[in-house]
Amino acid sequence: MGRVVTRGAGIDSVAMREDRVDPEGCLRSLTAEALRWAHPDRPLFPVSLGVMAVANAFVMLGLLPEPLAEAILAEHRSELERQGFGDSWGVTKGELTVRPGAHGFWQSRTAGPAGLREVPVVVAAAGVRCPNPGAEVCFEWVKLTSTGLRVSFQVTAADPDGISPPADAAMRRAMSEISVTDDIGHSYELAAEDVGWIRVRERHEQEWRGQVLLDPDPARSPGWLEFTTASGGASGRVALLPPAPVPVGTSEPRWPTPAEGYLADLATVTSYSISTSGRESTAGHEYTGMPGDWRGFPGNEGTGSFIFWPPIPMGRKNIRVTVSTLWEAAWADLALPR
Repeated sequence: MGRVVTRGAGIDSVAMREDRVDPEGCLRSLTAEALRWAHPDRPLFPVSLGVMAVANAFVMLGLLPEPLAEAILAEHRSELERQGFGDSWGVTKGELTVRPGAHGFWQSRTAGPAGLREVPVVVAAAGVRCPNPGAEVCFEWVKLTSTGLRVSFQVTAADPDGISPPADAAMRRAMSEISVTDDIGHSYELAAEDVGWIRVRERHEQEWRGQVLLDPDPARSPGWLEFTTASGGASGRVALLPPAPVPVGTSEPRWPTPAEGYLADLATVTSYSISTSGRESTAGHEYTGMPGDWRGFPGNEGTGSFIFWPPIPMGRKNIRVTVSTLWEAAWADLALPR
């Protein structure tokens, strides 16, 4: 596609025409146009973002190989620096690159899911509360992957007069007073990682959220975990049952096309659509999945959670979760816990 720009009566208009331009030529023409725009009295940052957006989109869509796109952007950056724009915002802040951006996308896509290490094998809702004199620990979820058992937790303690706690002392003391064993008698140490801290002023409390990584017996997966406080006053057992089969399938993405989505967000676009149905209604209601505590892993992996908005009414019995990426969409029908 090419474009024709006409100017008249102070109004610029853009019309598209059907002569094809190869992606490399298109990107190079955009960098040339950006160079013509560059002036000390004009902002460079929006123009640089636009050029980078197109380069990333072309790589993600398979129209340009990553090394070539990165080389074109590097040439553009060098020319801007040669013309005296090296200290301008839009050159110095990493805007002219596909890294991280689209970097490694096609390698990951070609590799497929076989090498992913954090895919859950078993997931169980824990909901085990272990109160201690100085804090209360709540273990929320248990997830078994090929790397081990990941247990998410929340610790709540009194806020010491608004003074920041020394090195998470209350949280770590409470965690140290809890023991974890499984059905074959294996004991685990609780080493917290990825811990976040907030102060809840209206309740005069402080909260920590994070996870612990447990290394199970490699010979077999545990059937349950039991959490016990040192005082013996509270304990809870979480069964790690094989997942029940659920209906799943693929579908056409209902959201913007890959190019539209990527150009809008400059990142891998992941959307969630959740429709629910209950006995009282045959019409589905849609909810948005709002991403929560997402974190990256080696090998271009990522994991995390999302919450539904608006909240799903208590009367709903099942949900259909649809996950859409730049390229495809998949869905699963899940029963809601009662």
